[in-house]
Amino acid sequence: MKNTLKLYMVLTILMLHFSMQASATLMEQILEDTKYINLEISPDGNHFAMTYKDGDKINMSIFDISTTPMKVTSGVSLGGDLSVWDIYWANNHRVIYSVLISRSWYNEYKSTGEMFGIDIDGSNHDVIFGQRAANNNRTGAAAAASRIKGAESELATFEMIDLLPNDDNFVLIKSTPFNAKDSVPTVYKLNINNGKKKKITTLPLPRSNAITDINGHLRYANGIDKNGKSKLYKWEDQKWNIALEYYGNKGGATPIAISDEYIYMTDDADNELDGLYRINITDNKRELLYRHEFTDISQIYINPNTQHPYLVVTDPAKEEYHYFEESGNLATTHKKLTRAFKGSMVHIISFTEDLNKMIVRVSSDKVFGEFYLFDRVTQNAAFIASQKPKLKSSQLASMQPISYENRDGKTIRGFFTKATGLADDKTAPLVVMPHGGPQDRDYWQFDSQVQVLATNGFSVLQINFTGSSGYGKDFRYGSNKQWGDLVQDDITDGTNWAIENGLVARDKVCIYGFSFGGYSALMSVIRQPDLYQCAAGGGGVYDLGLMYKAEDINQLLWGKEYLQGAIGEDEQELKRNSPTYNTDKIKVPVFIAHGKNDTRVPPKQAKKLVKMLKKSGVPHEVAYYAKEGHGFADLDNRIKFNQQLLKFLKKHLSK
Repeated sequence: MKNTLKLYMVLTILMLHFSMQASATLMEQILEDTKYINLEISPDGNHFAMTYKDGDKINMSIFDISTTPMKVTSGVSLGGDLSVWDIYWANNHRVIYSVLISRSWYNEYKSTGEMFGIDIDGSNHDVIFGQRAANNNRTGAAAAASRIKGAESELATFEMIDLLPNDDNFVLIKSTPFNAKDSVPTVYKLNINNGKKKKITTLPLPRSNAITDINGHLRYANGIDKNGKSKLYKWEDQKWNIALEYYGNKGGATPIAISDEYIYMTDDADNELDGLYRINITDNKRELLYRHEFTDISQIYINPNTQHPYLVVTDPAKEEYHYFEESGNLATTHKKLTRAFKGSMVHIISFTEDLNKMIVRVSSDKVFGEFYLFDRVTQNAAFIASQKPKLKSSQLASMQPISYENRDGKTIRGFFTKATGLADDKTAPLVVMPHGGPQDRDYWQFDSQVQVLATNGFSVLQINFTGSSGYGKDFRYGSNKQWGDLVQDDITDGTNWAIENGLVARDKVCIYGFSFGGYSALMSVIRQPDLYQCAAGGGGVYDLGLMYKAEDINQLLWGKEYLQGAIGEDEQELKRNSPTYNTDKIKVPVFIAHGKNDTRVPPKQAKKLVKMLKKSGVPHEVAYYAKEGHGFADLDNRIKFNQQLLKFLKKHLSK
């Protein structure tokens, strides 16, 4: 057998099963919801379960792939406003899944906290955990509600801890009561067939996580206490004993996996950057396995049969992979896949028990995601589905990593996407697009907003300014109380770098962002009134003081503490760094868009700003969107917003 990976387009039945819709414009194709969401293969490799979008609902189908041709054995389309979300194979014959509910007054899904179960032939479809587990009538696949004898209702949400692969009847979950800001989770052993559950213990801290060993035994828990200290507890003698207490909210260790010999964890206590460590369980000897030169670890992939890591992913520019050869087959397999899908990001998302078959997701800056079924024995990769099946990568723009030095000599990284259809020696108007957060970051990946702009005549500059995640703890927390100063200086320096390097003409630049990006857009034209020709903000923060009154932030466990560190409480400083109180410095037209049901950044933020824009005589346009929160969930609203944004940009960049 040749040691080469072969790609086959063999699972065309999916495209027959899920009929294609009528053709849409390129912008609509870019903005459309993801068609196929997730795939999970059964432990024996004979079936896989797929979730997919059908209108406003998310459904699930189970496929028998052991037959030729493969066939659909069952499916789930829940009644009312319910949709399928996370899916898990509890054993070879039963799938369990979590449930979302769409709210009629709000274009958004919310978890019901429930777990449902279904056999692969569609039988025994029941609620096995949650508020309806004991008091609803069983009505089959359409509504999937049950009245299982022995099951108890619980107004709570669950998170999977361990699927217990050696036990076909039970899983280990943690349960947290709804709307309880500081409640302590409970660990249950849950029967997947009848919903009966046995309490194992409560976890030692609110929002803490439980960690099991390779045999599914509860071993450790980790979390952050009320003082911001990270703690690791060991489960022994039926109680939690403190094992490690370390650092504060600007650094700490996060356990990843536990094998028979080691605890694997990320830690940045003794360094600016995350490192992957292993600690010998017997003698507590600590060993650094990997640390990147200048970026944090993005993901760690664990061999499910050994609990040893086989792959570390970092994002210095594009994704980079570091392998652990002792994990053997999985590391070798991933290397082969990256060679076969050269230039793309490759992620193994689901395995069979023997690791011989797996679901692989492939993506890039011009491909949202494609699923393949890979057979390690035959070396065949069979195409299953594209997550955006109507979209052709040839129509889209390429994203190029960039870097520059800011005024303090610090390296700032980001991405430049040139507008499509331009000759090499031509430039297009530029949209500078700062990200949200600020402790978020931009990645080399498919970005629908970037692609809409780039395919409509605009180049795009994305900047991972000070405060962005992924470049070490000092860089990430460097934005604290610097939202209006240092952060905006980095954006200014990046814009000037693009102009000086010939990526855009000096008089052809606008700035647009969403959430914190909206804040940056307005602050940038306040601090640099002659650098940009216009500014646009979506869901933006414009009055920092109002953040302390935001319903969403106040419900977070450390919401107030976060704000105290990030923006401070000095009233004069908050006003100095708030666009609402500085509209008299704005010389360019402004476009403001906001969701009327936004709880993270309430619409009052936009309304106060617009009032002051009027008072200062600033030309402006405003759009409010009903039933939308912090982001536009409805496709029609996304299209309408982007049409308005493009019209605004063209108006002020075509002069």
